[in-house]
Amino acid sequence: MPATSHASGPGRYARELVRALVRLPEAPEIGLYEVGRAPRVFAGEALGLEGARVRRLVSTLPRGLREGLPFPGCGPADRALGGVELFHRILPGTPRLERARTCIAIAELPARGSGRERAWAAELRAAAGVFVFCADYRERVAERFGVPLERIHQVPVGCEHWSRRLPAPIPRADPLQVIALDSGPHDVLRAAVEHLSSPGRRVELVLARELGLSESELPARVAAASALVHLDPGAGTAVTPLEALALGTPVVLPRAPAFEEALGEQAFWAEPLEDALEAALESARDPQASRARIGYSRAFSWENSARAHLAVWNRMTN
Repeated sequence: MPATSHASGPGRYARELVRALVRLPEAPEIGLYEVGRAPRVFAGEALGLEGARVRRLVSTLPRGLREGLPFPGCGPADRALGGVELFHRILPGTPRLERARTCIAIAELPARGSGRERAWAAELRAAAGVFVFCADYRERVAERFGVPLERIHQVPVGCEHWSRRLPAPIPRADPLQVIALDSGPHDVLRAAVEHLSSPGRRVELVLARELGLSESELPARVAAASALVHLDPGAGTAVTPLEALALGTPVVLPRAPAFEEALGEQAFWAEPLEDALEAALESARDPQASRARIGYSRAFSWENSARAHLAVWNRMTN
């Protein structure tokens, strides 16, 4: 299960969704399938399962081996868990199931014409439900993979993960910092940041991937920055910029449908990039604007996301 081994992406989604689900009074019986040899770097408080009533199947045996063994707790995942009516996949195509109906959440799309796209097509068409996080992805999944729209369900994301990690507000860094989390060439961004610097105002660019910043280091670095830049035009979820808003940090983004739908007037749109950065740096100095960003982010909670997931699952099983 990526929740125990992957810091971001599907791992964070799985951790936060389960953390919220187990706290709902109306939560169903939940089984967690944690099989595989990936290093488990999250446990205890990070998973938020203290006192929760869940069935957990935990094994470091290779998933393929465990699924083929004829012993109790082995075999296909639904049988190993003692019977499952609906299995919510975090990654396409895994684990192997025997009878349970499946659903899957999609926050990114494979390259067109790739082998991964062909494998996903069969998986998504066979699923009882597909979960997406923006209206644009609902239409794109239907068009690319031939999944009927009535089987594609849009649910919100939450964004309190980073803010929960910080016990107290963090002051803005001096000199000013612009932090970029996504990978890829940053020549234009670097030039724009350098142009915004002057003898009376120094602006630094922090490239999180190049510095190797860990998931545990990111909340404080983003909270101290005067702008987060996230130049991912194909994003299927706005969770990263929303996490920055929850810390009061301005966000500079391309006009990707997922971003526009979730953030609206709370984002600084990167066309042109230098103007957006200038406006974001100015906004970072405004305490009222920072409070407004934090207030806006509170509508995006993992509790709301868990309730939306649960409503769909209930319709699928009733």
